[in-house]
Amino acid sequence: MKNLLILFIVLATLFPSCDKKEESFTYETATIEPETKHSYNEIADKKISWNDVFFPQKGHYFVYFYSLTCSHCNELKNDIIEYALNHDDIYFVQDSEDVVIDKNIASTIGINDVKNLCIKGFPSIIEIYKKILVKNVVGISDIVSLLNL
Repeated sequence: MKNLLILFIVLATLFPSCDKKEESFTYETATIEPETKHSYNEIADKKISWNDVFFPQKGHYFVYFYSLTCSHCNELKNDIIEYALNHDDIYFVQDSEDVVIDKNIASTIGINDVKNLCIKGFPSIIEIYKKILVKNVVGISDIVSLLNL
């Protein structure tokens, strides 16, 4: 019986404990949100409406579509605003009832009018060259790739 008690004590010291502090620390560490450095207020002069997407007087520019409630948009927020603060070729359109969401974004390539425009979801970005839509992409990785963030 004494040997069994010694074996139990040795085994108990070899296995990690289920300390609540350790569990709580792990949970808190895993759920920390990315630090917010920027605000959309910083790029207020670059915000346009859905209907104005084809009106900027530039030969080449991007239009970024975002929603304040989109977790992916919030994940990209600091990088996209940082890009905008350092470049003059990007505009922002916030989610509204005017924004058209549709799966068939391939049909938007080559358009030059907002009545034929749609995006697949948030975040999305379109590239316009000489008033013609040349790219329409959705998702963090495609946006990061397109803008070299």
